[in-house]
Amino acid sequence: MRIFRCKSCSKIHLEAGNILIHFTEIKHLKVFLDYLESIDTCHYKAANSGKGLAHDIYLPVGNTSVNMAFSVDEFEELRQTVRRFWEKESGSPPQKAGFNAVFLCNNNYELRVTNYEFHNS
Repeated sequence: MRIFRCKSCSKIHLEAGNILIHFTEIKHLKVFLDYLESIDTCHYKAANSGKGLAHDIYLPVGNTSVNMAFSVDEFEELRQTVRRFWEKESGSPPQKAGFNAVFLCNNNYELRVTNYEFHNS
């Protein structure tokens, strides 16, 4: 998985397995990052377990019937790759309003805090 800015066209290209996404402006990447940060991987892993699906996380592609499919590990790699690139390009970590939410993940209560890390409560 890699993300880079093209020297000839200045677009940002994200390669994730066989998926290629182009962003024409850094603000579009930020919207995508905010979306990735909003995904609760534990919830979707639990919701999709036992359904016979090969992956845990499914992200819709626009207003189509197409989805990008990721394991939790692949999704976390995607999220970290985009976050690191954003931090490098913008010079600061992503800013988002803080919140706390308690949810059930793998039969353990977890607390999601503002820096997007998970801690046992």
